[in-house]
Amino acid sequence: MKKITKTLLILGLFLLIVSCAKDDDDSSSSSFNPPSWIIGTWLDKTEPEWAQIGGFKFTSDNIIDLNAEGVEILNYKEGLQSTIDIGMTTIEEIITSNSYEIRIKTGGVTNPILKFRKGDTNTIVYELGSLYDIVLTKQ
Repeated sequence: MKKITKTLLILGLFLLIVSCAKDDDDSSSSSFNPPSWIIGTWLDKTEPEWAQIGGFKFTSDNIIDLNAEGVEILNYKEGLQSTIDIGMTTIEEIITSNSYEIRIKTGGVTNPILKFRKGDTNTIVYELGSLYDIVLTKQ
């Protein structure tokens, strides 16, 4: 009888822990929240065509990496959703009036870090590493 009671107690505690482990209403780590000044499609048009890196499309809840022709390469939200759902990936955003930084942490490792800063009315600067900036033009 003691063995059955102990098993039921452990099972009950396990179910209680699992049911309370994650709050499904936490949307802060389930999508991106770009600032309004960066919403839109931005492409590299300053380099010669053969050297253009492409760009990004920002929506109210997503970031999409684009090639030089503006074709989608990587949809960050879709690509990360399964690992976000199980709590393996978190998204940290640092937003100011003139900069937007995204840190994607998976399995305890932060990678990639995407950094953008406001340029003039039609440009943003993509900080690709500490020594190289790419000016992206709004399309």
